Amino acid sequence: MVEPPKIYYLFSIFATLFCMMIIFSIPLKSFAFSPDVYSWYLSSEVSISNSISNDSVTMTNKGIELNKIGKYNESITYFDKALAIDPKNNDAIKGKEQTLVLLNQAASSSS
Repeated sequence: MVEPPKIYYLFSIFATLFCMMIIFSIPLKSFAFSPDVYSWYLSSEVSISNSISNDSVTMTNKGIELNKIGKYNESITYFDKALAIDPKNNDAIKGKEQTLVLLNQAASSSS
């Protein structure tokens, strides 16, 4: 078996030390999770969660969860609330349609 030349080992040690020097010399403020950047992200997230469309999304998610546990009538109520806020909410429209189908299936199977 041929052994790699010693220069290979020296180069790999040099490259490792060089990379470590670069990594540890970067100031922390340039990383994505520095306090300045992260606080800006959190403040923008709060403003997004207070918007009208997010209330529609919340109502849609509640409808979906109620749909999963079989509470179809309550689910439709939440989908209606979501559509009252945002009539173009496709998830609420699809969720309501699926719930009505499941409600009809449940009614036809019980009769």
